[in-house]
Amino acid sequence: MMQIISFLAGLGFFFTGLHYLSASMQPIFSGKLRSILITFTRGPISSALTGSFLGVITQSTSAATFLCLGLLNSGALTINRALAMVAWSGSGTALLVFLVSIDIKTAGFFSLGIVGLMHLLNLTKDIKTKQIAAVFLAFGLLLFGLSLIKETGHVLNTSTWARDFFIFSSESSLIGLLIGIFSALIVQSSSSVTILAVALNMAGIIHFNEAMILVFGANIGSGLSVLFFASHLEGKKKQIAIYCFLSKLLGSLLLYPLTWLDFSKLFGFFNTIHLTINSSLMLSLVYLALQLSGGLVVALFQNKIILLLNYLSPESEEENLFKLHFIYPESSDNTETALILASKEQNRLIESLVDYLEPVRVEHERVVTIQLNTRHELTLDLLNKTKLFISEAASLNKNDTNTESLFSIQSKNEDMISLVNSLYSFE
Repeated sequence: MMQIISFLAGLGFFFTGLHYLSASMQPIFSGKLRSILITFTRGPISSALTGSFLGVITQSTSAATFLCLGLLNSGALTINRALAMVAWSGSGTALLVFLVSIDIKTAGFFSLGIVGLMHLLNLTKDIKTKQIAAVFLAFGLLLFGLSLIKETGHVLNTSTWARDFFIFSSESSLIGLLIGIFSALIVQSSSSVTILAVALNMAGIIHFNEAMILVFGANIGSGLSVLFFASHLEGKKKQIAIYCFLSKLLGSLLLYPLTWLDFSKLFGFFNTIHLTINSSLMLSLVYLALQLSGGLVVALFQNKIILLLNYLSPESEEENLFKLHFIYPESSDNTETALILASKEQNRLIESLVDYLEPVRVEHERVVTIQLNTRHELTLDLLNKTKLFISEAASLNKNDTNTESLFSIQSKNEDMISLVNSLYSFE
């Protein structure tokens, strides 16, 4: 009975640690995250590396995808950069999988020991060190939970119902794949399911190939979960979710023949050449290979995939009208360019203000394409994005002689906000 309680406690520690690891890592980087993403996503390689970094921070492809959706909506990212980051964010989540392939219990105690030492030396008064201590605590709980799962895993081996379940799941690759998909949909993380597969394999509950099929299923399941939660979106936002799913699916299909190999012979070969590679490390490598192959495939066929995305989720009228047409983040470091682009954005928006008068036209002249409250909300959002861009340009070019012109455009932007609010009141 005590061993069963320990096994359940291990699961509790694992999922609690996993939840708090993501929650505690994000505040460390959130303040600088937007500027980091703008600075380091200028090319395909830098976008891939930044996406991997985002995966390390969030430890979840789903979280990374929805963060990219928010940044795309705010104008901090272009659609192509957002797609690249989403495709490669999975490789960053592989870090945690590799860490658990080492001596789990010792690493967990070491991490918890650091937290205790920081409290003993009263180092957690500062907000930054307190956040770092939270990361070590979450990581320690996660590893300690896995060590309990490993140590008490033999309980499942001796359980008739558990043994029957794993025998049933191993009878067909399809069943194992579906279990992996379903597990990832529940826990919202392919890395979490992979870590559990590693722990169950180390405990001798499932064989290596069975664990690997779970990893493949979890990889597909994490893409499906993003697609499911983005089902209410449309246009470019939904395209990012579909792109994430395609990267997971194509990566899994490309490497699925690996599940047909007899890895016991491969491990034997490694032993003959005095190279020690245990099953947990091999599962970690398989997980990383899945993330890299998915990112590589969608990158190679990106133009064709973008055509497919535009067909599956075309840009909406609202999205086309109220996106930034001229402003892009990198232009804020040049005053003259920033002036031209901000002015063009404002003039384009002024031309569309006549549509605010649709509700006051006579009935037979009305051609309402976008509801007024929706138009007003999106117009204010666009003006606020323009305002943020001008403020950033002014702060980056304080000594420039054209800075006064930027403040003049900023004043014009405020006048436009007052104007659209007045027009809205005519409804």
